[in-house]
Amino acid sequence: GVGHTRGVIWTGWTDSLGNYRARVISNRNYLALASKEGFLPQYYNHKPTVETADTIRVTRDTSGFNFNLAVRPVPNNSVSGRVRDSSNIGVPSRIVLIPARNIFPPTPWGTRYGHTDSLGNYTIAGVEAGRYFVMAMPFSNYAAAFYKANACGVIRIQDADTVNIAG
Repeated sequence: GVGHTRGVIWTGWTDSLGNYRARVISNRNYLALASKEGFLPQYYNHKPTVETADTIRVTRDTSGFNFNLAVRPVPNNSVSGRVRDSSNIGVPSRIVLIPARNIFPPTPWGTRYGHTDSLGNYTIAGVEAGRYFVMAMPFSNYAAAFYKANACGVIRIQDADTVNIAG
């Protein structure tokens, strides 16, 4: 679940009881992270971020590096709208919400997907609060476009407006 990160020397899985065993080089410092789909990732000693993570010094066979993962809360925010052309006709489309913080450099974290109904209306629920770019990718006859207030969309993300989702 954490992908390929430079410097990662061991990844593994737990058994059905949550037990794990990692083989690492002794006399070195490590950061330990546990993650699972649907749960908040956690560094050793109940730390939520790499900046606050405790370093573990491994000098011999050791145990007791335990994790208690919390269920990831489902946000109660949503975004809705309508994709339409310059004649105000609804355009069935795929919708992509791209967190503004993930643009430079681009990353997939937090990106959400949905689609409109046949009239171009959409709602995407369970969205984390934050600023997003909204992109419509029509199923046919139209080019993809980003949301721009008082416009019929723009092609470049640099010209797009963001929407603030906070409810």
